[in-house]
Amino acid sequence: MKIGTNKKEYNFVDVLKFFFMLCVIAIHCNIESIFGRTGWYILHCIFRLAVPFFFVASGFFFMSKLEKSGGGEIEQTIKSYIRRILVPLLFYVTLNILLDVFLKIINNYQFSIKWFVRTIQRILFDPPGAMWFLSACIFGIIFLYPFLKKNKINLAIFIGIFLYSFALICNTYYYIIKDIPFFSSMIELYTKFFKIARNGLFVGFFDLAIGIKCYEINKKWNKQYNKIVCCISPILFLLLCAEIYFAEQNKQFLMDDHSLFIFLPYFIACIFLIALHIPFPKRQMSILRNLSSGMYFMHRFILEIISIGLIHLYPVFANSPITKFLLTTFLSFFVCMTGYKINNKKINLLIK
Repeated sequence: MKIGTNKKEYNFVDVLKFFFMLCVIAIHCNIESIFGRTGWYILHCIFRLAVPFFFVASGFFFMSKLEKSGGGEIEQTIKSYIRRILVPLLFYVTLNILLDVFLKIINNYQFSIKWFVRTIQRILFDPPGAMWFLSACIFGIIFLYPFLKKNKINLAIFIGIFLYSFALICNTYYYIIKDIPFFSSMIELYTKFFKIARNGLFVGFFDLAIGIKCYEINKKWNKQYNKIVCCISPILFLLLCAEIYFAEQNKQFLMDDHSLFIFLPYFIACIFLIALHIPFPKRQMSILRNLSSGMYFMHRFILEIISIGLIHLYPVFANSPITKFLLTTFLSFFVCMTGYKINNKKINLLIK
């Protein structure tokens, strides 16, 4: 693979971020279901690459901002990073919760203490509206702070491997320990209180650290790195495919959303490093960059509205993944582009 020289603007990364944002919408519209058994592999070999890519990109660009500050303003850079993420996180979580409450009210749902506790639990540990990624970024960077302070990112990755291993067992690899009473009961107890292990400690910490490490590697990038990364990428992908195959054989014993795999973060790191060095014409890449964030933020809320509308107005399309995908993508795009034209500072925080 021929790779270009390093650039300050990583245009192909913006293209991939936009593509993976569409993959996330496709996941939530259940697009893979129209492909039968092949859909399992489309889901995990393509669509599920999206969020790990976002994590790695987030870690990389966080480190880029930190270095631009001179490297000595870690606390300020982290605060700025958190503030930037916290605004859309709080807004869209609130929006999705209000929609859920509204739907329950019109359906005469009997609210209870149990519902309230579950809602609080969900907000804290599995934020609605696909916002777990933003939450994991915030807590992940907080947990990484002492390692960044002491310039010990390799140690963070080493510790992250063990933390990520726990997330794997709570996700795709539950089938390995399902018949061991002590471990299975421990995992079930954990998920009873914390719902998922896809959070800042077990996933965000590790994936962000890999993104930061990618920044360090990119600074030293040369032909030797080029050859190594291009050689190991297909090997990692084949290993990932093997994992996905074995997961399919045990799919009835998987937990959560079965999106975590051993070789996935390393494969994503290679893809990201390669993408940094693929020359691509600029052509308003800032629009794609903004859309990849804005459309991701709002797509779950818009998808819920569309699903409700289809059920009541066009029931024949209510179970059509393609219809939902096209409408969700179009409306998310339209709302974002309208917001960009308004160009209000507060609105931009929610769509960029």
